[in-house]
Amino acid sequence: KGESTLEWEKRTAEAGHVENQVKLGWRHREGRGVEASDELAVAWFRRAVESDDPPALDHLGWMLKQGRGCDRDDVEAVRLFRRAAEARHHQARFNLGLMLKDGRGVEEPDPLEALVWLGLAARIGHEGATRARTELETMTDPEVVRRARALISKR
Repeated sequence: KGESTLEWEKRTAEAGHVENQVKLGWRHREGRGVEASDELAVAWFRRAVESDDPPALDHLGWMLKQGRGCDRDDVEAVRLFRRAAEARHHQARFNLGLMLKDGRGVEEPDPLEALVWLGLAARIGHEGATRARTELETMTDPEVVRRARALISKR
């Protein structure tokens, strides 16, 4: 009998297959077919981050933001979200936008940059980003909103 999908994922992840490292991290975070363990999830995400994988950067950033399986570290979460967002990872763009909107991991809230990242994620149909952008626009100086829209149109 051949190996199961899970066995294959583990074997290839241990051999350095980045996509399967991310899958195992997700499986451990969610308890899907393996022991639910935030610590093991973080360990697998960290291994995948060594390859600068955008989904891994986003997943590890989220774990750091939540303090799940590791100490909460908003500054590092923003750094990871930014790396993934710059690589066009839409969920990371959303997560980075939220962090900047709330002033987490940065000196102070940055509505302009938050609107840009949320707008880029919303542009491809990310519903959470669309809601967050709309909400932030109602609370932000109209000139800042105009500048954010101009920056988005150039990307």
